[in-house]
Amino acid sequence: MQERRLSARYRCRCPAAVQGPNSEYRDMEIREVSLTGLTLWVRREVVLALAQAGSILTLGDRIHVSSRGAGVEDGAPEVALPCRVQHVRRLSQDRYQVGTRFEVLDPRQLEVLEQWVARAQGGHGSR
Repeated sequence: MQERRLSARYRCRCPAAVQGPNSEYRDMEIREVSLTGLTLWVRREVVLALAQAGSILTLGDRIHVSSRGAGVEDGAPEVALPCRVQHVRRLSQDRYQVGTRFEVLDPRQLEVLEQWVARAQGGHGSR
């Protein structure tokens, strides 16, 4: 299989929050980070709550991943990174893997993303 990723991906285990249109933030975990997207692990109830065109989160749905609790320096304002869902895979009865790609990021959002990547490269995002 040919590699299609546009940038290096780094493993991490970082708690964060995710929000879909018209929904509150819900807890999830960032499992991989790159400069172009994230791999998230979310509970079934979250995948259902974020659904936009059906009963479950699907390809093309828009979400925002919040820097809240995601290893950003203390005291920094919360930043939400806009993403579009690339895939949703069921891992177990209650856990899903959601692959995302970032939409256009402003300078502050890009700064937060670069912090996440740097932490993951250095192993600071692991538990």
